[in-house]
Amino acid sequence: MRDESLVLRRTGSPDRVLVSVRDEQWADALPSQRRFQVSPDARILAYTRPDTEALEIVRRDGRTTTIGGVREGDVRFSPEGKVLAVVRAGHGAQLITRVDLQRFEADTWAELRSPTWIEHCTDGLVVLHLHEDPSKSDACLTLLPWEGAPQRLVQTDWGLSRFTVAKAGTRIVYFHRTGIYAVERPGAEPERLGSVPGSYVNLVRNAEMSPDGRTVAFTAGRGLYVIEGSSEPVLRGAADEDVHSIWFSRDGRELSWASGERAVWRKDGEERSLASEGAPIAAMRFLQASPGLIVSRGREVLRWSPSRDEVEVITTLDDEGKELIGADVFDGGIVLWTGTPWETARPKPRL
Repeated sequence: MRDESLVLRRTGSPDRVLVSVRDEQWADALPSQRRFQVSPDARILAYTRPDTEALEIVRRDGRTTTIGGVREGDVRFSPEGKVLAVVRAGHGAQLITRVDLQRFEADTWAELRSPTWIEHCTDGLVVLHLHEDPSKSDACLTLLPWEGAPQRLVQTDWGLSRFTVAKAGTRIVYFHRTGIYAVERPGAEPERLGSVPGSYVNLVRNAEMSPDGRTVAFTAGRGLYVIEGSSEPVLRGAADEDVHSIWFSRDGRELSWASGERAVWRKDGEERSLASEGAPIAAMRFLQASPGLIVSRGREVLRWSPSRDEVEVITTLDDEGKELIGADVFDGGIVLWTGTPWETARPKPRL
């Protein structure tokens, strides 16, 4: 159990508390994207309200809209920031809702059984879900095109733990049990790329693909592994590193990942790291509308510019009884996700 808050902080103004709740039942690490996200142009903030089971969408000009029936389901901005996909509660199956962010209008994209992960590609939205027949436990990857009927990409038995897609292409890489597979389009046969290092129980928890689909980075909880093209995965850094954050920059040239002990940045063979310095790194991501990364370390929010070897503290938590879970920049301010320490040990968020 812990108390959590989502706060918008602007210089010269009192903190605006967007959400304040008590989390008593989350049994696993919650991806930060299911609590709050900032659009690719940093002009729209979307955040969930566990107290009302709603998603609040706020535009920089002050316009807002609310989407109901959101119960810790996935939320994802399209790469160009024009559409927001939301998993909502339905009758039997769950609804995939598409929100037009220019008109603030929502419509049902599809109704699928137990969707657990969604990602955008150039052709639409890819969804990991269970087969529509309740008597089957098959895992499915389905493409929801921008126009037209859903298209099945993959259907396999249980054990499909995660997938990732090329945001500027159509390539999909998915992890089924210990195998790693790629599929290019509906109807294409999957290509086996290799195996997940480690034991079978170490299912992949986090994975990202470069926008062009050439590089995949993933972790099964320990170590950061990279696949170039169709090659076998290669370990980057320490094999026992507890990686929780993995991101590519928008142009795909930069790759960054983080554990509690350090954040790492790579570009064109150059690598730099940012140490925890005794205050664990809880989260890290690329800034949406400017160069560099935003890092939540201890009670500080940092702007890290690895290419210039610069670190700047942009804000600090005043309440010593709270810790940072994540942060991002929106509309000239900083969104802070904070919480009191768990009364029982809980894992860090997967981001």
